[in-house]
Amino acid sequence: MNKKRCLNNYFSDKRNLNIIIVIFSILSILFFVLIPGCYAADLNSSNSSVYTQSTSDAATYTSSTTPNYTIYILDNTVGGNVLANPEISQNIPKTDLSNQIFEMTKQGSVVVKLGNVNGPKLLISAGIHGNEEEANIAVMKYLEYVKDLNFNGTLYVVPFDIPIDTALNSRIYNGQDPNRIANISGTPGWNIVKFAQTEGIEYLLDVHSGGGVYSTGLIYINSPATQTIKEKNWTNYIKSQTGCYISTDSADSPGMIRNYANSKGINSITIEVERDNIPTATAAETEFKLIIAAAQYLGFPGYNPTPTPTPSTVTMSQLASAAATVKSYYESNKILPDSVTINNQSVSMSSFLYLLATATIQANSGSSAAISLKTVNTPTYPSGTIKTGNIYKSEFISMAQNILSYISTNNRAPDNISCSLGNMNFSKVVYMYSKIINYYKTYNRLPNYVSM
Repeated sequence: MNKKRCLNNYFSDKRNLNIIIVIFSILSILFFVLIPGCYAADLNSSNSSVYTQSTSDAATYTSSTTPNYTIYILDNTVGGNVLANPEISQNIPKTDLSNQIFEMTKQGSVVVKLGNVNGPKLLISAGIHGNEEEANIAVMKYLEYVKDLNFNGTLYVVPFDIPIDTALNSRIYNGQDPNRIANISGTPGWNIVKFAQTEGIEYLLDVHSGGGVYSTGLIYINSPATQTIKEKNWTNYIKSQTGCYISTDSADSPGMIRNYANSKGINSITIEVERDNIPTATAAETEFKLIIAAAQYLGFPGYNPTPTPTPSTVTMSQLASAAATVKSYYESNKILPDSVTINNQSVSMSSFLYLLATATIQANSGSSAAISLKTVNTPTYPSGTIKTGNIYKSEFISMAQNILSYISTNNRAPDNISCSLGNMNFSKVVYMYSKIINYYKTYNRLPNYVSM
């Protein structure tokens, strides 16, 4: 009763009633104005076109010694874990920058923006085909090369156009070749070109790898009917610096990123290196040189005037680390990698076997001297099978001597090696000695036997 009487007294006061009406009106206005706006913002966020991504959503990483670089999501419909692709995980060093990119590509393709506004704008795009890892590796290497440098101009880099396809090592996106539908609104290629238009980008470098490409690389330029003088001059400069070849692609299509960008007034060329017949790391290094030449023409960081001399030897420690990498790769994939990086050098599996056999002989004699690198050709017809069992120390030492003798005579790795378990094929021989040298790395001695 007391509460009711107080309430009646309160509302009997007209001034208090007027105050309540005013407050109610204000709250109503706020509800109908702000709530729909918040809903619309959320709706637009989930469905907005990727190239209109707000810079407030960007992740900016600052270095204490270099200018900032900015990384932000370009296309949130194509995210994937690119490290699921072993070519990516094994050939791209894990740095602060690369780790940031690897994590963000799970959400979608990303753009890394570097430089300043005082110069040209260049977009480097890699991986519209997810099975062309050489392109991704080379572009990531160029990013590491320039991230700490001061330069004029604005550099935009998309290191993984379609991360989900890179993760799957797939050329196909949603049942189609994504580099034939870039002229269709909303596709990954269309989003890249639209982004370039929105940012006022003048040059687009489309990075690929493929089969049957010259060892020095290849540039595809648009047909004479559509190519610009800037594209022609750009292409000729790259050739003068690298010795690569130039071609007009007979398979040109309006849906290619290069062709579609050209139709939108953006100077665009494609660079490509061999994908199928040479080690991935070797092809990526060729592509890296093409990228450097392409960037240098526009005034971006180019060739180092004082390059680091190529090492001619590897230490036992360096070799042992590489052996651990190859051992792990073989156990996970049941095949050998194309190559392994030792002391910043890409080493083929045939040359790696030479180093492993040499290291085994040296370790047995108590030597830890550095080993000279040697180019060894691949086996002719690798074959052979073995039964499960152990190879004891005296036998794997003898096998190592036979391997070195064979390589010295034939300058190529053997197809197989005869042993007590049968004829051990080339892949298993490399794996066995990787296990042996990995053991040496841990215990500073050779094992008494190795299980196969």
